[in-house]
Amino acid sequence: MISVYYPLSFITENLKRKGWVIIVFWFSWCHFSHAQDLAPRHVIMQFQNETLAQIINFITEEHSVQFSYGKVDLRKKLTLNFEGNLEEAIATVCRNLNLEFQIHQNRVTLRERTLIGLPIVGVILDDESKYPLVGANIVITNSNPAAVAISDQNGHFIISDLPVGRYDLHVSYLGYESKIINQILVSTGKSPSITIGLKESPISINTIIVSNRIDPTSPLNEMAVNSARSFSVEETSRFSSTLSDPARMAMAFAGVSGNGDDLSNEIIIRGNSSRGLSWRLEGIEIPNPNHFSDLGSGGGNISMLSASTLGASDFYTGAFPAEFGNAFAGVFDLRLRNGDTQKRSYTLQVGTLGAAAAAEGYIKKGGRSSYLVNYRYSTIDIIDRFLPAITEDVFPFQDLSFKVNMPNKKWGTFSIFGLGAKIAGKNLPEA
Repeated sequence: MISVYYPLSFITENLKRKGWVIIVFWFSWCHFSHAQDLAPRHVIMQFQNETLAQIINFITEEHSVQFSYGKVDLRKKLTLNFEGNLEEAIATVCRNLNLEFQIHQNRVTLRERTLIGLPIVGVILDDESKYPLVGANIVITNSNPAAVAISDQNGHFIISDLPVGRYDLHVSYLGYESKIINQILVSTGKSPSITIGLKESPISINTIIVSNRIDPTSPLNEMAVNSARSFSVEETSRFSSTLSDPARMAMAFAGVSGNGDDLSNEIIIRGNSSRGLSWRLEGIEIPNPNHFSDLGSGGGNISMLSASTLGASDFYTGAFPAEFGNAFAGVFDLRLRNGDTQKRSYTLQVGTLGAAAAAEGYIKKGGRSSYLVNYRYSTIDIIDRFLPAITEDVFPFQDLSFKVNMPNKKWGTFSIFGLGAKIAGKNLPEA
């Protein structure tokens, strides 16, 4: 340790010459140290149905605190009795009004609390072999900042911490064609689960490709040349008056019309009879999947298909590929989506047509196998059991759809699916 001693006369003389410097430095240091945060002070606040604007004015006048609040709604009202620290008082006000705050020196910045939805979960697969693609890039293009994820060794990915809303997802992988999934709904009620298949892309040399955009309505079937388009479950729920029915949604397409009766979803394609409409489910031709269908008709009053189980599907109005040999008016090539492989979830819905219960999830935790099942019972029959005098004739119906997906690295992918329905009524024999 080295010590240096100065004579008392030297210190006194220097203090006389530089004393004003020390005084200025001392006042500046005190002011700087005081301005770093809100000074701890004991406050008592009592508000009775006061607006946020009145509360801000009170704190500003009583405690010299400045506020910045941007687009925050100052008309929110609050009733509060508080005693404690000033910073805790501000935190209590913000918590009760669902606001976020940040303190810098003696300024408080307020903003609306962002509602975060459940994460997007999914799996990236090779479209032909159904093998998982490891290291695929997944980007949410319309989020700020952009959300990014990479698929793991099983092809799974999770994108979390997204505010509630609809998002566009861009998937890319070396040696494969990029793909865009539009309008994925992120909400607080159910986590969106999607399965994305990528097609291999051959490497071309000295080739220039000019494209204006990627058409999300292009059909999934490569053999479809024209008069075909793809539709998603989002479209069946967002078109007006569709009642989540793909047949009613198709009436909005060019060359397609109804039979003039709003009670039926029978469709006429370019003047052809609805009897020529072919329905297919997972590549297998099926009968008319509608409740209360007329004999020889391709439509009915209520669809057996549930929007919660449908995946991306194709609709053809002409120029059918060779595989659709029995169709001469149109084709609905429907696909069922896979269940969520990350967690098990249950849904209960009640609407004008029916009360539905659905369940989906993994078969074995950590695996890629999943199940998806949906059951629906007519709402009018439930009402009739409690108020039988409202209607004379009630025709209850019920339907069940399910899909079990079991990928296997050695043997490929096995799927078990089904669609069934039952109708009965007071004046109608049970079918």
